[in-house]
Amino acid sequence: MIEYGIRTTKLKPVAEKKLMGMQLPSLVAESTPKAPKSKVPKKSSVSDSKSSKMSGKKGRQYVRKNIRTKPNQGVKLSAIETVLVDVGYDVIRGKVTSYTYLLFKDGTVYGDCTTPIRDLNIKASKELEQASLKWTHWKKQGGKYYFQNTKTKKWVLKNNLEKALPGKKGLRLDNTFWTFSGSNILGLQTSHRSYYKFMPNGRFEISSLTIHGSDMGDAVPYLGTVNTSDKKGSQGTTMVSADHISGGITSKRKDGSKNTGTYYIDGYTIEFHHDNGWVHRELFHFPEKHGKKYIHINDEIYWIKED
Repeated sequence: MIEYGIRTTKLKPVAEKKLMGMQLPSLVAESTPKAPKSKVPKKSSVSDSKSSKMSGKKGRQYVRKNIRTKPNQGVKLSAIETVLVDVGYDVIRGKVTSYTYLLFKDGTVYGDCTTPIRDLNIKASKELEQASLKWTHWKKQGGKYYFQNTKTKKWVLKNNLEKALPGKKGLRLDNTFWTFSGSNILGLQTSHRSYYKFMPNGRFEISSLTIHGSDMGDAVPYLGTVNTSDKKGSQGTTMVSADHISGGITSKRKDGSKNTGTYYIDGYTIEFHHDNGWVHRELFHFPEKHGKKYIHINDEIYWIKED
């Protein structure tokens, strides 16, 4: 991961240009952000020994679930001095990312937060997450923020931090927001676009387009997949193309109800109620210096889609 000390307004066109440059012209189409699989947990039981035996995706899912309390039973906003966000560019994933920091009044700071603040279980986080990476101390000097390196104990200046603003309780949006990512590694190409359409009546619609392709030269057949998902349902197409040979297969699912529903914003939390019955809460905030031109959901940045 490489973070550049430049503003989001400069990062977006660079990343967007790289992504669009690798998409297949015949396949570009507007078409759901991959919703996290974890639901709002009913319990906040913690087993450090259990999590230590897990690795990879299962381990991350276990931690994500167990550092959450019941809705609004975690961190009290009165304990927080401020919430800051740092924007960077992930070269490997080919996307703009955001890192949210919670600066507590006791001088501690929790980094890379992706949990709704009011649902964060501090004790569980310190037990289950890598405390040396997620927790440290902060100080403000000369109008700038410094974080303490947990190994060297030295204070490090954090550049380009921006204040993250909460949404007003019951706030309704009236825009389509989108994000993108893409990579091209050794001929293996991937691009992804996700859209959230928020309506002033409290409804939302989600859609997405994901393209995978392999381009190893004339000696190897081209293999590509295109997956779309929106309010009408999901569709996946796999294609193979080589000299004198080409073909493909398409599958469809009528699961559009997972991509529609109602939303409710309350401070640093956005709660989604999908029409298929799934309910989940996510971290939400606006950047102070950019108004409401884009929003943060978890560690993703979504820009207002320009027609």
